[in-house]
Amino acid sequence: MIQPLQISVIIPVYNRADVIGRAVESALNQTVKPIEIIVVDDGSTDDPEKVLNKYGDEVRLIKQSNTGPSAARNHGISAAEGEYIAFLDSDDAWLPDKLERQVFMIDSEQVPFVITDSYGFPGSSQKSTTFQKSIFADLLQQKYPFVKDCFEMLVEQNFIHLSTVLIEKKRLVDAGGYDEKMNVAEDTDLWLRLSLHHQIGIIPEVLAMRDFREDKLSGDKEKEFVGRIRIFEKLLKSTELNDHQKNIVRNRKEWVFGRLLGLYWHHSKMKKISGILFKRKPEWLFSRLFYRGFRGEYMEQKQVQNGSNNP
Repeated sequence: MIQPLQISVIIPVYNRADVIGRAVESALNQTVKPIEIIVVDDGSTDDPEKVLNKYGDEVRLIKQSNTGPSAARNHGISAAEGEYIAFLDSDDAWLPDKLERQVFMIDSEQVPFVITDSYGFPGSSQKSTTFQKSIFADLLQQKYPFVKDCFEMLVEQNFIHLSTVLIEKKRLVDAGGYDEKMNVAEDTDLWLRLSLHHQIGIIPEVLAMRDFREDKLSGDKEKEFVGRIRIFEKLLKSTELNDHQKNIVRNRKEWVFGRLLGLYWHHSKMKKISGILFKRKPEWLFSRLFYRGFRGEYMEQKQVQNGSNNP
């Protein structure tokens, strides 16, 4: 029998008054009801409160000055009264049985951290699900839900869409929550820290819909590479990693450095290249993984350029 869980839904919002109602209603319409829906307004200028007023006591609004999504989510985590936290971006939405399916897995598998697949809203240019786009697509699309140690996989690629996460609040608090100094790849940073200590329950079904707006922070490739490198440097300083894990992180860092410099080289950003070479010990220049990343990114950028030049 499924045990009832006290679930707090956390929705950070910044200038998404046009879609915040869709997100809230998808949380309200769950077959397993959350005990609260917390919207953290991160200094919006489009007044989402006007939209939220119609939900009355069903939505708890917290306001803060514009300090970024990490701070907004941490604020929501601190205020949450539930034992479990379900994250939902303000421009995303859930299918009605999303929480029910996750609660069943938490109950049956005794796992504190569960994710699902997600897909773009109708009309989106994205024609693949989150799991289908992953380099681990074959594993992630197994027929039935499963539990997996995911640290090494997440070092290679973040395949977790935030709006699919249901996790025990205690685990988030123990991990230190979001790093508020990061505004890119902050989700990846948190998932990696959590996956060092916890397996992840994976439901290979689309139970969330996502928006692919051009103004999303995650759309900047350079910032994504820089964010990943910072995450790896933090991990390599951690005393929680064993030698095998450190070697995996170090190798991936060298590969991402190659991708970043390949991106700079293609766009002739020589100042940024020289800045990296000047500030860092360039031992990774002797790594095959660095050159593989460099060549892969450079050739990818050339293909994009040639494609844009074709009629």
